[in-house]
Amino acid sequence: MKTICNGTTSTSVGGLVSPTSTTGSNTSISDKMANEARLRGWNRIIDYKLLEWGNNPSLFDPDEIVPPTPEAIKAAYNKAQTIRDAGIDIPDWVEPSGNGGIAFRWGSPGHELHSLEINDTGSAELIITERCLVRERISF
Repeated sequence: MKTICNGTTSTSVGGLVSPTSTTGSNTSISDKMANEARLRGWNRIIDYKLLEWGNNPSLFDPDEIVPPTPEAIKAAYNKAQTIRDAGIDIPDWVEPSGNGGIAFRWGSPGHELHSLEINDTGSAELIITERCLVRERISF
C-alpha cells in the first residue's frame, strides 16, 4: 500500500513501512542513486545469498545449524522480491535461523526491530519489537 503525505510517498508491505522518494518529476539525482543502491543491495541478497544457500547447503556445518530448507529459501526469495519491489530498504542482515528457516532483520534490538522470520516450511511472520518487547506479530 502507498500513502502520499506532503509530497512524500510511504510504502507498506505486510507491516514493513519505508518512505520512498518525493513524488512526481521532482525526484532528485541523489534519490535515484539511493534507489539504485537499494535495488543492488536487494539483488545481492536475492540473486547471490539466497540462491547460494539453496545451491550449496554444504556451506553450513550440520553439527551447528540446520541449513535453510528449499521451502524456506523459495519463500524468502519470493518475499524478498515483493519487499524490494515495494521500495522497502534492504535489511540490516539476513541469516539462517538455525532451524531450517531464514530471518531478515531491520532496526536496532534496543529500539524498534522488525524481524521477518521464515520457518522451515516457508510460512512467515513479521515480529515487531520495541525496547526488546514484542509489540506485534503479523502473518506475512
